[in-house]
Amino acid sequence: MAENYGRDFWLKHRRAKTHLQTLNKTIEGFKESKPYRLITQINRETGDYIIRLRANRVPDAVPVLIGDILQNCRSSLDLLSRELHIANGHIPPVPLPERSPWRRIQFPIFLDVDKFRKSGLRQTWGISEKARNLIEDVQPFNTREEPQFNSLWVLHELSNIDKHRSLHVVAHYLDYLRLLSAPLKKSEIECLYQRGPGIFHDDEVILHLRITPPHLKPNEKVEAQIDIIFDEEIG
Repeated sequence: MAENYGRDFWLKHRRAKTHLQTLNKTIEGFKESKPYRLITQINRETGDYIIRLRANRVPDAVPVLIGDILQNCRSSLDLLSRELHIANGHIPPVPLPERSPWRRIQFPIFLDVDKFRKSGLRQTWGISEKARNLIEDVQPFNTREEPQFNSLWVLHELSNIDKHRSLHVVAHYLDYLRLLSAPLKKSEIECLYQRGPGIFHDDEVILHLRITPPHLKPNEKVEAQIDIIFDEEIG
């Protein structure tokens, strides 16, 4: 049984990689289907020129694939930790007793060094000192960037959300909005509202201009860059 743990780690790793490729293809296919439309509304009486952004629903497969990737990445780390215990000469009993220390084994991920040295050591009780030092070196609290943005901590948080709370919510994100031309004089056109970068909702107004005199026909061209992101804060 012990010899299977190395194989299981790589199976989880390859499964996560395969799902990531599928996720990328699904998102690219969604974007290529032209799911976004700019809808223009003109009021000839007031000169108001309004553009709304409409978007199709993100495919249901996207949050499911994200969850599979996260769980396979997280469990592959846990299997690696278990394998390090076995490599250090420990053999798990079969079946595991209810209070067996083997039930506590996982790959520790902590923002706080004191919590790591208290709880993290219980999770890695049987690995070598060299391996434990390497695990401590990659902890979020040792990162040069803000610890909550460390990739291990983000994986930990997203995995817990998927496992304990809900499927990940994904949303449309407006990267930028740009006017490609300005055929009217500045004195004849006023920008009342321009949507900045961020998550947007279907049929949301992203641009509102007012033209004076109102009978002038605008010739504005608008370019918007859209992406898909998590609709939930991490941390």
